[in-house]
Amino acid sequence: MAGKYQSVGGTDVADTHEKTHPSVHAGFISKVFYLWANKLMEKANMAALTSHDLWRLPPMSNAKAVAAKFDPSFRQTRSIVTSYLSIFGWRFIFIGLLQVLIAAGTLYGPVVLQLVMELVESKTFDTQLALLYVASLFGVKITQALISTHTTFQCEVIALRFTSALQQLVFQKALVLDAKSRRAKAADVTQLFTSEIMWIVSFSYYTHQIWIIPCQLGVVLYLLYNVIGYAAFVGAGIIVVTLVLNNGLAHIQRSIWRVLMQQKERRMKLMQNVFGAIVDQKLESFADRQDLLPDIQAHRATEMKTLWGAFSLSACVTAILYSAPILVTTASLAFYTLVMKESITATKVFTALALFRSLRAPLIGLPQITAHLMQALVALGRLRDFLNMTEKDPNIILTHHQLSANQYENFANNAIDIAIEEGSFGWDADKPMFRGLNLLVKRGELVVVHGEDQAGKSSLCNVLLGELEKYEGSIFVGGRIAYCSEDPWIQRMTIRENILFGKPYDRKKYSLVMEACGLRPSEDGFAFGDRMEVLPSTPLTLDDKIRISLARACYNDADIYVLDIAVPETVFTKCILGLLCNKTIILVSENEAIIQSKFIDKSFDVGEGIVAENSRKRFWEEEPHILEQEVPDYQMPMFDALISPSIRSPFGMLTEEPSFHMDEMTGNPDDDGGDMSRVAFAGYFRAAGWCLVTFLLVVQCMWQSLQIISDLWLSHWCTTASLGLSSNSTLLMNNTMILDTIVLTKVEVVAYSKWNMEVYAVFALCSTIMVIFRTLITSCAGIRASQTLFDSMTKSLFEAPLTAITADPIGRILNVFSGDINTIDTRLPFSFGGFLANLFIAVFCLGTCMVCLRYYGLVILLWIGLYAYFGMYYAQPAREIEQLTRITRAPHLQFVGEAIEGAVIIRAFGMKQIRRFHRMHQHHVNVHQEASYTQEVFTQWFALRMQLLHAGLIASITVALVCSRSLLTPGLFGLVFNYALQVPPHLEFIFSIWSSVLSSMVGVQRVLSYIQWGKKIEV
Repeated sequence: MAGKYQSVGGTDVADTHEKTHPSVHAGFISKVFYLWANKLMEKANMAALTSHDLWRLPPMSNAKAVAAKFDPSFRQTRSIVTSYLSIFGWRFIFIGLLQVLIAAGTLYGPVVLQLVMELVESKTFDTQLALLYVASLFGVKITQALISTHTTFQCEVIALRFTSALQQLVFQKALVLDAKSRRAKAADVTQLFTSEIMWIVSFSYYTHQIWIIPCQLGVVLYLLYNVIGYAAFVGAGIIVVTLVLNNGLAHIQRSIWRVLMQQKERRMKLMQNVFGAIVDQKLESFADRQDLLPDIQAHRATEMKTLWGAFSLSACVTAILYSAPILVTTASLAFYTLVMKESITATKVFTALALFRSLRAPLIGLPQITAHLMQALVALGRLRDFLNMTEKDPNIILTHHQLSANQYENFANNAIDIAIEEGSFGWDADKPMFRGLNLLVKRGELVVVHGEDQAGKSSLCNVLLGELEKYEGSIFVGGRIAYCSEDPWIQRMTIRENILFGKPYDRKKYSLVMEACGLRPSEDGFAFGDRMEVLPSTPLTLDDKIRISLARACYNDADIYVLDIAVPETVFTKCILGLLCNKTIILVSENEAIIQSKFIDKSFDVGEGIVAENSRKRFWEEEPHILEQEVPDYQMPMFDALISPSIRSPFGMLTEEPSFHMDEMTGNPDDDGGDMSRVAFAGYFRAAGWCLVTFLLVVQCMWQSLQIISDLWLSHWCTTASLGLSSNSTLLMNNTMILDTIVLTKVEVVAYSKWNMEVYAVFALCSTIMVIFRTLITSCAGIRASQTLFDSMTKSLFEAPLTAITADPIGRILNVFSGDINTIDTRLPFSFGGFLANLFIAVFCLGTCMVCLRYYGLVILLWIGLYAYFGMYYAQPAREIEQLTRITRAPHLQFVGEAIEGAVIIRAFGMKQIRRFHRMHQHHVNVHQEASYTQEVFTQWFALRMQLLHAGLIASITVALVCSRSLLTPGLFGLVFNYALQVPPHLEFIFSIWSSVLSSMVGVQRVLSYIQWGKKIEV
């Protein structure tokens, strides 16, 4: 949370969001085509986005509104699934029906291909009917694009709301867990937020696919059976075998990745120690530091060896995935022609190819979704166990409202603030920590708790807070409590925000508290005074943290102060005896001077479950002016609420409050706002080696050339088989291809099938080998770039002056060595590999289409231009919103971790603080979901335009095919039609993954900036 302050006498300037979501007032056409998102898309292309630029969430997606619907349902049913269905049920069912239509739309392409090919191979070609089929395909693709993008968007909206509901359930539960639950169950709430909830929401997103995919597979197999008979099951069997093999390899790969992550963690711990030693020991020169370098290099070498193993396995997985279509085609056609003794035709071959391709996605998705189901069930069980854990009993401590009339009169007349009668407390009922405990503390008394280490002093404080289980007796606390824990709890915010703890800022009172607690930020070496943000790298000593915790307690105007901290004598005098002189104080101390102080009213000696009380005569009555500094009689204006994102301070010019909107949400400070520097790409390619990069491009060309040749051979095979049925060669008008002018008898064509199959198999094998080479070369280039950049950055930092290292936060340097190097190690090679693979597939397939279609193919250039325009227009906004989504998630998880760690302290300050933290959590959820919601809008904006372009591209190519029917053989006609259906997803993926490449290159830029510290170091 940023430490930004403002005077709040006027309007709230922190909120610069649009008051309403733009989709609320958008017209029908605008909603259908996401035109209402154009304004923000344009802004993202002009400048870097910040959190202030994003839209507010729609009212129904706001965290408060989601909780208002989900929480009552869950409290009534105690079932997450039932609550989900009760809220999203009808929409969930409707989405399932729409997904059936989407699945049907994906199968319509192969059906139209078969119908048109049958016309092509008939004696008379009905052009009007063919164009009608093409028009129907265009209409289905347009409808599918609209339904698909809006259905996906609605799924994402439901997922966001469901995530918000579950996160709020977990957060609320974590703040009320009792001591036994907190001790017995090491519930990693952060993991619940990041992992378990993700699995549950992810499965709810894909639930319909569990039944849609089997139906889809059944329909595809039926269509295949109608085309090539039992050979369809041979092809399907090959697909299943390859997927099973891939799943096995993927399981091994996940194990290797886990090992790699462990090695990275060990390396990062080492680097943290190394740079800590450089700073702490003030190692000025490279000669002083060089002994630290070999350990880093050894850890990095081990890491690179494991990474190479992961990449090698990845090459096998990729080779199987890319070669599977060729293997399926080869096996199916071999069975159909050599075993079933059937003749192939262009209609059968290319319809089967299209149908086999439509099998891949469901067969890949089904095992993944099944695995998601298993993981989601486990996560659901863990979440259910967590939500069923026992909570702190709010009735352990009696308040004024719970006393009988006689008790109330007794406590009021005797000014009793704390009373424990025959109390038995502990973590375990069989072994209570305290038995028969009796304590009495009157209003305004100063009580010191002391004893040996581990004697139970902190446990006694927990008794007063109601944190220990009560087995017998009663405990009364008659006022608001402020608590300081033994381990100071400081949030990652400014020092001032930590002290205010939600209270309005009052300058006079704040100055009194700071002075009494011995805090002088401007004199204690804090660069920005009390506006300095507390970070892991902030130079705060334990004493500083204790003073900040005490100041927080003092500023919050409690009646009773439970202080489990080591208070210095100066602070004891100024704060305990001065500022809090009229308060009831329970102070834990081992300072003998404080224990024996004349100002102590009582002392409790704690040991082995026994609390011995020692009362004294009040020295205050004899020397009322013993303190040199009197406490000014200053009263703060009454305002009982706490500041949070939904409640603002009512005070004027003397009051300041934090801004709850992060003002610098642009991510990386090194990123200059959008245009990716050519230096980053040049630096990365230079680190990988230009020769290796060039060789990779050559291999990519060879791979796709072999793929195209194999497809052309298949086309030739189909044509010769068709010609063999008749000695009439009039099918070959204008002699389109020389190979297709060969006319064979039917018997010769059947005998010729074996040779055709062998040639096709050779091309398929060579293509598969090229896939392996391509993946391995990509891995080699990525590893070489990683190692070069890592070594150069490490050497540059080791040679950098100590002043340069200390001027830049060590945490930031370590983040580059961790996050950015990890991105360069793993994400960037895969992104580049996927980008190049899809680029070459699209270029070669479209190039083949253009050659076959001749001058009709020029229309493809128009569609490529439109693809490029929308793809480049989308890349920058996608990168910006991805950054915002990532950096808004981090403060949310950090806030959750801090709140869980300080749950006891938060509860000690009362229900108002708990409600305040609930509001703050809802704010963090909203901030992250605003970015996530915007990201999904951008994604569907792009997906809709891509799918509309797909429809246009397919229609253009197929219409051109129909118009140029007389120039093409059936084999080439089917091949081009097949490419028209195959290429569009690759084009969409090219531009989608390009934004990922740009995001990854930000990390390369940061690494290169550190390498520049050593200007003579060559990358």
